[in-house]
Amino acid sequence: MHAEKSKKLVRELKTSKWLPPYNVALISEISQDMASLYEKAVSDLEDRNTDSALIKSSLVNRNKRCVLAYLNYRLTKLECLRLETGPNIPPHFSNQLNKDEMDYFKQYSALLQDYSRKVSKSLDLTGDLQPPKDVFVEVRATEDVGDIVLPETGQVSLEKNTVHLLRRSEAAGLIRQGVLQHIN
Repeated sequence: MHAEKSKKLVRELKTSKWLPPYNVALISEISQDMASLYEKAVSDLEDRNTDSALIKSSLVNRNKRCVLAYLNYRLTKLECLRLETGPNIPPHFSNQLNKDEMDYFKQYSALLQDYSRKVSKSLDLTGDLQPPKDVFVEVRATEDVGDIVLPETGQVSLEKNTVHLLRRSEAAGLIRQGVLQHIN
């Protein structure tokens, strides 16, 4: 009875494809339940009913763990999203997040960029999720972009379905944006 709401909150994560919309109402209800249970536990302790107080305290802790697991899972997903897509949240994901999560994403992104700059001026820590096997990668343009100038390769004409051999470091950002597709 007292833990059903927190179970429902965690179950939302399991049944969603990426992340469910942030459930402010349910978290608020759980918080109110926890405050009520805590007050009852204190009252039970004053009445020397330690068994009832222990049960209520355990329920408060269970609800707290469920909410913290929910929040931790969401933040971990945001950190993975940053590594996969870069510093901008794709529009189809932004409607699932609340304002605090958007702020966290921006701050995490800024910290990651700052750390990356301090570690190495020429190394992008978010460039590849897997260690590269080759310096060059074969890619196919998924849309007409036109001519772009890359730092080391120079000018490249990206027209839909054209295949190019580019440096992995230069192609990584364009692959994440969906402009290029990696060919195995």
